[in-house]
Amino acid sequence: MNTKRPCTKRRGVTLLELVVASSMLAVVMTSLTLVLRTTRASWETNDNDFAAIHHAHTVVRHFVRQAREATDLLALTGNSVQLKFRDGSTQTWSHTANGNGYTNVVQVVYSNSSQVVPLAYGIKNLSFRGFKADGVTPTTVLDDIYVVEVTATVLIPGKANAPQSVASKAWIRSW
Repeated sequence: MNTKRPCTKRRGVTLLELVVASSMLAVVMTSLTLVLRTTRASWETNDNDFAAIHHAHTVVRHFVRQAREATDLLALTGNSVQLKFRDGSTQTWSHTANGNGYTNVVQVVYSNSSQVVPLAYGIKNLSFRGFKADGVTPTTVLDDIYVVEVTATVLIPGKANAPQSVASKAWIRSW
């Protein structure tokens, strides 16, 4: 006896349903990947820009903090300055475009250790200017300089290497 069973509903996925679901999943994953890649590139660009500006601020803040403790100005050129402190020690800040394996670095030399310490990288230009006691009149005579302005310039990579400068003034001697 060959009896036919009544047709029951099949429980399963057809090949067409599987292909459609896989295609939809591929479209969603591709879109998500593109969004994440764009977000990551934007994040890295912003992070590099912030790092460049942070290096400039680091140099300026370091100089200003140390200059407030200085008792005398020993040397001042366009991209270098040397200060003397109460304990007799000196510190020299200078900008090196290329040297000692570094590119565009600001270095500090401490007299008590004679060690050259890199302070920040990626600094395109570092300049120092001296001012008289009024803080407005520029001068190059060491005995007349009471205020030193430091300016650090960096190139912002995310803005087609557009330069950005950070500047501050610091009193060297109290009267």
